[in-house]
Amino acid sequence: MTTDHARQLLQPLESKRFGLSFWRKELPGAVQLALLLAVERQRGDRSFWAPYIRSLPAAVPCAWALSDQDLRLALAAVGPGAEGWEQAVSVARRGVYQRAEHVVQRYGKHLPVELSVDDVTWALGQVFSRSFGRDPDIALAPYIDLCNHRQGAPRADGFVDELDGLSYAFVKSSSFGEPRALGAGDEVYVSYVEAGCDPLAAFLNLGFVPPEMLSLHR
Repeated sequence: MTTDHARQLLQPLESKRFGLSFWRKELPGAVQLALLLAVERQRGDRSFWAPYIRSLPAAVPCAWALSDQDLRLALAAVGPGAEGWEQAVSVARRGVYQRAEHVVQRYGKHLPVELSVDDVTWALGQVFSRSFGRDPDIALAPYIDLCNHRQGAPRADGFVDELDGLSYAFVKSSSFGEPRALGAGDEVYVSYVEAGCDPLAAFLNLGFVPPEMLSLHR
């Protein structure tokens, strides 16, 4: 599920009203993809992506989506390095909900299904915590997003086939850039964060900070 698919969904907005034609500038790739995910979720079993969407959790792990109690526990797990992060979480929470409200108010009635602010907020959380790629080209990849994080593992990657024009995602079995042989039943790992990612950004998107980032942050 890619931002290319999202743009196919949003393309008809350009013919509905002049103001809506600016959606490409107004909506970052992550928001475009979240709108597609929210729409497909509302389509239920009619959606091509229904099996994948059913595998997604009802609650998103992002720090801004956590309950007060769960947030306190997550901050405690980070340790002293998380001092002052409560304010950043509050700002992020407010920003996400404001973005979702704006999207629903401006574009909601022009989409093929009715969406609520909660629908878009849920989808944004899934995109922030699971997607890979860089704006404006972002994707969600079934199965790959089930892989566990490990230090030194690669990020998921993708390509567009020149013959059929379809997008494909893959993950290499490697550790710190070196090939990692796999036997039957061996687990494939990915990295949840880009190299040099800020620990606070990781916390906001994932709800935790990978241990290797904590050691650098202290």
